[in-house]
Amino acid sequence: MIPGLHKGLSFEEYVEIDAINCSRLKRGRRSMLHLRQALDEPRDTTRSKAMDFGSLVHTAALEPLEIGNRYCVMPAYEHQVRRADGSAPNNPKSTGEYKRLVADFLETNSHRHVVSQDDYDAMLAVAKNLQDHPSAAAHLASGDSEVSAVWRDVATGVECKARFDLLQLRPHSAASRIVDLKTTRDAGRFSDACARFGYHIQAAFYLDGLRALTGEDADFVFVVVESEPPYAVRCGPAGEDMLELGRSVYRELLDRYAKCIRDDEWPGYDDPEEWTLPAWAMPKLTMVGTTVVEE
Repeated sequence: MIPGLHKGLSFEEYVEIDAINCSRLKRGRRSMLHLRQALDEPRDTTRSKAMDFGSLVHTAALEPLEIGNRYCVMPAYEHQVRRADGSAPNNPKSTGEYKRLVADFLETNSHRHVVSQDDYDAMLAVAKNLQDHPSAAAHLASGDSEVSAVWRDVATGVECKARFDLLQLRPHSAASRIVDLKTTRDAGRFSDACARFGYHIQAAFYLDGLRALTGEDADFVFVVVESEPPYAVRCGPAGEDMLELGRSVYRELLDRYAKCIRDDEWPGYDDPEEWTLPAWAMPKLTMVGTTVVEE
C-alpha cells in the first residue's frame, strides 16, 4: 500500500495492509511475545459484544446511509410459528418451522450483520443523543469518515497504519482534527478507560501518523457516548500531558518491535528476582501513640 491518506477503503482492505496498527502495538505492553501472537491471530477472535455494538454505533453516527447495507434485524419469527391447528407452540424456537425461517433469513442476508432488535433500538437512541448534544453534533458534522492512513516511521523504518473515525483536514489557518468516537459504560469515568485501554497511546500514534503524512499538527477529540441508558454523551480534546505520555509509550513499543523484527526474537516476560505481593495486598501499618498497629 502506498503511504498516504486513503478514502473509500473498506475495512477488509484496510485489515489486509501489511503494517502495524496501534491495537496490535499496544499488546506489546504485556510482552513482545504477546504482540507476536496478536499479529498472527485472526481479527475475529478478539471481537466482543461491546465491540460489535460499538461498530454499529460508528456506522449510525459516521456513515448512516450504510446502516441498511451492513446490518439487518432478525424478525420475530417465534410469533409467526403455528401448529397445524393454528395454535402457538409452547417453545416456538425449537420447532423445525422456526429454524427453517431463521436459516432462510440468514442465507438471504449473508452479506449483512444480523443484530437484535434491542441493539438496533439502542443504536437509534445513541444516534439521537449524539445529534442532540451540541458539541458532539458539531464535532461529527463534517469531515471524511473511516480514512485509512499508511506511513513509514522515520526513526525505525516500520510501516504503520491507522484508521481515523473522522478526519477534518483544514487550511493552515485552522487546526486539522481527528475525531474518535468511543462507546463506554460510564462516560463519567472515561479518563480511567483511556488509561486502561491505552486510548492515549492511540491518540498520539494517530496524530504523529497524520503529521508524518501532512507535515502539520492536529487536534485529537474524543466523542464519548454510553452504551446503556440514558446513553449520556461527553466530548473534548485529548490533553497535552495525556498525549505526551501516550507518545512515550508507543515510541518505546515501536522501538522494541523494530528490534524484534531485526533479530527475529520475540521475548516474553522477564523473570522476577523473587515473587512479592503487590502493595495493595500488604498490611497497612499505623502509629498509635508509640505503637505500630496493623489496620
